[in-house]
Amino acid sequence: MLRKTLLLLLMLALALLVACTKEVKVQNEDSIAALEAFAVAEGLRAAYVKKDFKAMAALSTEDGYSSLRPGFGDFEAVELTFTPRWVDINDDHIALNVSWKGTWDIRERKYPARGMAVMELVGNPLRLNRILRSNPFRSPE
Repeated sequence: MLRKTLLLLLMLALALLVACTKEVKVQNEDSIAALEAFAVAEGLRAAYVKKDFKAMAALSTEDGYSSLRPGFGDFEAVELTFTPRWVDINDDHIALNVSWKGTWDIRERKYPARGMAVMELVGNPLRLNRILRSNPFRSPE
């Protein structure tokens, strides 16, 4: 009887040990690509707020940056927030849907704006290729 009890306790302890181990989940390629897309969008946002256009150029393709540059405008400061909504991953590009909200300070006046942008990202590492729909990097005038 004592042997059966010890064996039962040993099996119970082993079951608890197995149940309590933390399972390591391996990220698949799509989730890694989505996280990289979020990081690029956040990098672009932070660079725009700091008016660090060289950093924005580094996170963009040549075509992507040339399409951004004319819309920068002349603002003193900006508060800009991004909320990623959807990521569509294809073979050669990623489309990141971002809801954005911003307030630009231009000549001592505040200009609020909001919209939904679709950022097309390409390459390895990912870079902004173009923005479809509402461009968050265009200051209102």
